[in-house]
Amino acid sequence: MDTDYALRSLLYLGQAQGRTVSCSTVADTCRIPVSFAYKIMKRLVLAEMVNRR
Repeated sequence: MDTDYALRSLLYLGQAQGRTVSCSTVADTCRIPVSFAYKIMKRLVLAEMVNRR
């Protein structure tokens, strides 16, 4: 399940074309529970796949 949510998040962020997007926006748009979205974003930041601002 985490992989599915991570892929959804990355796809959405890729479409954002460099705009800053909040974690709650990603969660709402991708239909991911907010608690999972924060955990996933933390992992993606640690993996240097996304930037944190």
